[in-house]
Amino acid sequence: MMSTNKGFVLSVPKVITFNNTNIRIEKNVLDLFSKYEQHSKLNNEACGILMCSIDKDFKNVYINHATSPQPKDIRKYMYFFLKDKNHQKELNMIYEKSKGTVFLCGTWHTHPEDVPIASKLDIEEWEKFIKGNAGTIEHFYFVIVGRKEISIYTYVDKKVVLIS
Repeated sequence: MMSTNKGFVLSVPKVITFNNTNIRIEKNVLDLFSKYEQHSKLNNEACGILMCSIDKDFKNVYINHATSPQPKDIRKYMYFFLKDKNHQKELNMIYEKSKGTVFLCGTWHTHPEDVPIASKLDIEEWEKFIKGNAGTIEHFYFVIVGRKEISIYTYVDKKVVLIS
């Protein structure tokens, strides 16, 4: 898990190594996460999709774009649903602009807890996401932004695994 600074995500790129792959979350993505941390009951869960590029050797994944919550997303204190089509529109625009080098690699959302832990519903939704996007990349990444730490999960051998 990645630590935050006084409740705010550190605004420097973070690198996690998993299965001989370096996963780098870029500063702009961390900055976006920090805007939506849930520090009071007035803050609903925030959500979005993650986009990345991968080097030609498949040794480095750069999570370099994330969408912010959109008006038609459903957001409650302990629940969210990515409903707004603007996430897909932004993905399509960035994919085209990058000539196919930046693409979908997962989702992110917040939890109203210091050290976020995936719920049963989170895992079920991630499994649906993986089935709906099968074959696009080897690993998808799922980030939960807490008040003090960020948890990163992936899916390996048909199960969800906490990698940071």
